[in-house]
Amino acid sequence: MDRHSRVVAILKVVLPLTALGLMSTVFLLSRSVDPTTAIPFAQDEIDQRTAEQQVTAPVYTGATRDGDEISVSAARARPALPGLPAQAEDLDARIRFSTGGWVTLKAPKGQMPDDSEEAVFTGGVQIDSSSGYALRTQELRARLDGLALRSGGPVEGFGPAGHLTAGQMTITRDVAGGDATATGTATGEPAAPRLRFTGGVRLIYDPGIAQGQGGDDNEDQ
Repeated sequence: MDRHSRVVAILKVVLPLTALGLMSTVFLLSRSVDPTTAIPFAQDEIDQRTAEQQVTAPVYTGATRDGDEISVSAARARPALPGLPAQAEDLDARIRFSTGGWVTLKAPKGQMPDDSEEAVFTGGVQIDSSSGYALRTQELRARLDGLALRSGGPVEGFGPAGHLTAGQMTITRDVAGGDATATGTATGEPAAPRLRFTGGVRLIYDPGIAQGQGGDDNEDQ
């Protein structure tokens, strides 16, 4: 047998044995995987990932029992966490009254409506109305199942007669006949919404603003 034949014969034995040795090594080093085992994430990592979840451009629309049309939108919203309500950024709301007129609300942050049917606007709220008011307050709460808006503190801005400040502002729908449980007038029609200022109201009359105002107002001045 020449040299080449001997080398070929040796390789026919050595190579299969080497392959068997490598395969046995792979099986020895491998371990079984239980598919039911949970992925090992730390709790703080799970909380962080949950907090980072957000909805882009959510919109809430609805109507009160008196027919007022309500729309609340936001640039971003994060879902509620245990003990914390859902948060939103760049809120924009518009309420169109069934009796005519409207009011808009803008705020950099707040809370979108949930089961409480209440939207909360914070961080500096801009309030504008069809009756000529342009006001600002730090916080405003708006019930959306029935017309009820209330500032969380002082308000400042301009109205049809000039510059004004007050300790609190509310927008509600009054009831005719003194019945505090009804929502409309004695004829069954919704009463017009009223804008009220309380708590040290101060008005600086501005003839230029007063002369520039026109049209019918649906809010109490």
